[in-house]
Amino acid sequence: MYTLQRQKRMIGRCALATALFVALLTGAVPTRAAGPPSGQFVVKATVNLACSATSTQNISFGNHPSPVDSDVPGRGIITVDCPVTVFPIWIALSEGTGTGATFAQRRMTSSIDSADTVVYSLYTAAGKVWGDGSNGSEKLETAGAAAPATHDVFGVIPKGQVPVVGTYFDTIMVTLSF
Repeated sequence: MYTLQRQKRMIGRCALATALFVALLTGAVPTRAAGPPSGQFVVKATVNLACSATSTQNISFGNHPSPVDSDVPGRGIITVDCPVTVFPIWIALSEGTGTGATFAQRRMTSSIDSADTVVYSLYTAAGKVWGDGSNGSEKLETAGAAAPATHDVFGVIPKGQVPVVGTYFDTIMVTLSF
């Protein structure tokens, strides 16, 4: 009997402890009110198209006499490579680095004396002065293919110049826009 009363007291105490625990637990849980969201954030990603242009054949006008007694032609090749087909792409050429250069009259500079120059011009296959679309020049419109595509650049040193003997250079920047 003694054990039975003891067990009843234990059960009673456990029941009381359990009831208190449940009461505390449910009372301690914070309540949440329904309503509009109270914060925000921005999700952003930038995807760039990575087309490239390289010169796969520089323009070399070769050797010629001074004075230049006839027009001297030259030809180069620009290769445009895009990971996917893109249309349109415009290929623009700078005026070059020669002092006083324009699209119509670019200037190669002597490797000996920067005051010595040789005038030349660059053209598209259609015979238009190739530049950036300003000052009477044209930029070439083409499609950027998923495989490398080549574009001819035609150059001419016009006759009638009397350059100082030497080697002349210029650097043309190619810019793609799409």
